[in-house]
Amino acid sequence: MTAAMGAVCGGLAVAGLSRTGLLPFTVAAAGFAAAILGAALAPSLPREVATLTVTGLFSAGFMASGNTTRQLTADPRYRGRVMALWSVTFTGSRPIGGPIVGLIADDLGPRYGLGIGALACLTPTILGTMALARMPPADRYARRPRELDWPACQQAHESCA
Repeated sequence: MTAAMGAVCGGLAVAGLSRTGLLPFTVAAAGFAAAILGAALAPSLPREVATLTVTGLFSAGFMASGNTTRQLTADPRYRGRVMALWSVTFTGSRPIGGPIVGLIADDLGPRYGLGIGALACLTPTILGTMALARMPPADRYARRPRELDWPACQQAHESCA
């Protein structure tokens, strides 16, 4: 329940942002990793509830900023394919990662299961930070791709129709 309340707040927060892109996505990934780590280390139930609320907030922010960035930056001809691969990445990893993390949590305890989740969230944080370091500040936010010239597209590719 508390994670759901945080997720609603996170979704509304991302919807209110004027820009999206790699920078907001990386910040959301870092916040998500920190919140999960905080949940793993929470010493009491009230602190656990609070950190799970923050986890829900950053989880929704991470997914919403990732979805929005992909949709805005993908070439319109390939947008559906890009979003399908994006969705498969998340839904396809759950049947593999879920049982593995469940076994670890069962053997070592739930704190370790949450810790593995925090490590998994650190991966996009590290990759995003490395990419941001090489990127000019103007490119850190998503821009819409130029609109397609549909007649020229149809001449070059019959599949554009």
